[in-house]
Amino acid sequence: DLKWRFVKYTKQEFSSVLKFGTPLFIALGGGWLLNESDKFIVLNLIDLSSVGIYTFAYLIGRIMIIVNQPIMQILRPIYYSDLRDGILSKKKHIRNIILFTVVVFSIAILINSLLGYFIEFIPESYRLGLDVVKIIVYAFACFGVYQVSFTVLDYYKMNTLKTKLFYLGAFINIVFSVTFINNLGILAPAYGTLLGFFVVAIFSIFYSLKYLKL
Repeated sequence: DLKWRFVKYTKQEFSSVLKFGTPLFIALGGGWLLNESDKFIVLNLIDLSSVGIYTFAYLIGRIMIIVNQPIMQILRPIYYSDLRDGILSKKKHIRNIILFTVVVFSIAILINSLLGYFIEFIPESYRLGLDVVKIIVYAFACFGVYQVSFTVLDYYKMNTLKTKLFYLGAFINIVFSVTFINNLGILAPAYGTLLGFFVVAIFSIFYSLKYLKL
């Protein structure tokens, strides 16, 4: 047995904790690359001022997280309850994903349509950032779709799969950004982020349906 003061683990429990937690720590690297590598690409392949524009625009685009989180707080307990009782069907899961996708992308379209009203108040040198905002808004809408679909896989503790998906998304983001940055400028990493999150969402939907029996 392993014992630290008042905490005591059997070797089996400690092994279970490591098996569950280690992939999550490794996944942090993939998540960081998926979210942050684009800034380093802009810095090294364009210039410092572009990093400022891109980073500011990226932070605004992350407003979709504010939209995603309350919905996920509602859905997650329902999902876990249905999975525990064995009553979550593929049909219901698909319906939830479609409904969530329609809602968050409708909000994303609304946010992007409202951005046009603020263009007059933004210095001309920063206006290219608005296009980045629009792309990142859709990227985090895709991230929300991933969160809904991967709730099933979280229940089954598929942390290794999560790690693989994050690194796949990061790889796609980096390759796309580096390949097209000469043609698209700071829009390339934004599109790379969108593509990375889109692929992660698609694969999470595929695997979540695979694990549902009904």
